[in-house]
Amino acid sequence: ACITEAGVPIDFPVRTPGRPNLKLRSMIDQAIFDFDLDERETEWSAMAFGLWLAPTVKHWENGQHRQLNFDRIAERQMRGGKEYGVCGGTHRVYSLMVLLRLDDKYDILSDKMHDEVYAYLGTVRDILEVTQFEDGHWPYNWPDGQEAKDNPSEYDSYRDVISTGHHLEWLAIAPEDLHPPREMIRKAADWIIKDTTSKTQEQILSNYTFYSHVGNALSLWR
Repeated sequence: ACITEAGVPIDFPVRTPGRPNLKLRSMIDQAIFDFDLDERETEWSAMAFGLWLAPTVKHWENGQHRQLNFDRIAERQMRGGKEYGVCGGTHRVYSLMVLLRLDDKYDILSDKMHDEVYAYLGTVRDILEVTQFEDGHWPYNWPDGQEAKDNPSEYDSYRDVISTGHHLEWLAIAPEDLHPPREMIRKAADWIIKDTTSKTQEQILSNYTFYSHVGNALSLWR
């Protein structure tokens, strides 16, 4: 998913032990073959499949002969509470936004699923409107809604970077009617810039995967 967003072409060489002459296409084929709707982390697959399969392929079969489509992929992202999934549930939100944008262009979702995804993302927007702290950050336990702000939880501070950076990321590709007020977005960006620039190089490196989303979010907004 990451190298796809970075623009790496499908015929780019991939070398693995014992198989030196593969292409990126082979990795995608293997990912499709291995994919299981019940695996722990489906968010990245949702993005990669959407970016590579649409609009040519809308239905496919995995290695277990299970029939899959983008409706089932999107439904999986909305399964359970919003706190489920890696990075405080924010990756699911981003992958849903990717699928929604692709649907706008390529019609990969049914009309019913499109409406369900849109409504789900609308509830995320509504939560962001009541959970932002005065300094601009969104808390890691944002799915708790107003309670997250009224009774702050104790956790490592980098988790607020995860939440705020990831939310800025999906909002950057969202239509404006799924945005909280623009001033909230500006406050969040200001907070995360101050937090990032206040850290030492060692602190950034120790939490690099989280701060990479900060870089991606801000570059998208720019």
